[in-house]
Amino acid sequence: MNDPRNQPQYQVRFGFGRRQAQELSAGADVVVWADALANGSTPVPELPGTFSILAAGTGAAAAVADWVIAQQELKGDRFTVAVIAAGDPDGGFTVDDLLAGGAIVDALADAGIDYISPEAASAVAAFTGLKSAHNHLLSASTAGQQLIEDAGRGALDAAIVSNTAASFAIIQHSRELVRE
Repeated sequence: MNDPRNQPQYQVRFGFGRRQAQELSAGADVVVWADALANGSTPVPELPGTFSILAAGTGAAAAVADWVIAQQELKGDRFTVAVIAAGDPDGGFTVDDLLAGGAIVDALADAGIDYISPEAASAVAAFTGLKSAHNHLLSASTAGQQLIEDAGRGALDAAIVSNTAASFAIIQHSRELVRE
């Protein structure tokens, strides 16, 4: 029986941290690890399965959506996406990753993959509602302030610039679909 916490009926699912990455990856074609201030504190988890894993920030949202559309065309069928906000190292909520995940889900919806879970819709609402304050929120967030404390303001500024990059990393390719 499908567990409703896994959001199995939705094409785009959303969750936070490693535990939800494990739960939501079941039946997914791709897991997108959304990490806005990718400073290595919450690395992409190893997940067993035959899906692809991408790591992306806010700026890569459109590129991720394009990649997903191309993979869906290769598959010739519905392509299921689990967008996971990295969160803090303990899997807890972080606003920076919520916004990155919301940007990715929003780009997927704009590309036509819009059968999204309520959790994913909430992340989109957060991103679109706060888009104009995005960089300020990254620097003022708990994660941003922690990065300043740990590595200095320059590290935060570099992470914010990196977050705007339109590129993403392919961490793991599905054994079934491989396309560059």
